[in-house]
Amino acid sequence: MKMLLFLVHLLIISSLFLLGIINLFMFQNGFLGVLSILTGLLMIVLLKNATDDREIFGR
Repeated sequence: MKMLLFLVHLLIISSLFLLGIINLFMFQNGFLGVLSILTGLLMIVLLKNATDDREIFGR
């Protein structure tokens, strides 16, 4: 289950980066491109700092 969740997160993050790059270079829309890339970076930070509460309480 953790592996599936990791793959879903990886898919979402990679699609955000890809959409950001497409917006920057194909459509020359700097705001949406940078916003997508920053959102992808934010998701990486949130994923790194996430904790599982079940591990804290010993379940």
